[in-house]
Amino acid sequence: MDKPVDSLCFEVSAELERIADIRYTLKRGRKHMGAVQVASLKGCEDDFAERVEHAHQPLAELHLNLGANVLQSSSSGLDGTIAKLTEETLIAQRVRRRIEADYGTEIVSSEEAMSSTECPKLME
Repeated sequence: MDKPVDSLCFEVSAELERIADIRYTLKRGRKHMGAVQVASLKGCEDDFAERVEHAHQPLAELHLNLGANVLQSSSSGLDGTIAKLTEETLIAQRVRRRIEADYGTEIVSSEEAMSSTECPKLME
């Protein structure tokens, strides 16, 4: 059960990042975009938001069926989970930097290697 939940949360995080990128692009570059491009980006944003909402449904059902105590990683709830995740992220970053330094090559994440979206490239 942990692996599917972890995978779902990872994918939701990626979708939320895409939404944030689109919102930033729209806010920053709207003056330089045509109406078609703005509409396309807004459509992508809506699609990503719909996917996040869709992903929330099974998590909410799992939470309801198993009870809040089973799914919480600590008694501090969300704040504790965020702190633990931040700590794990810092460890992963150090490991990644060390591997890159040892092998002299940049590690490419699976998301960077292959994008699963069909939305237009965001402004750089």
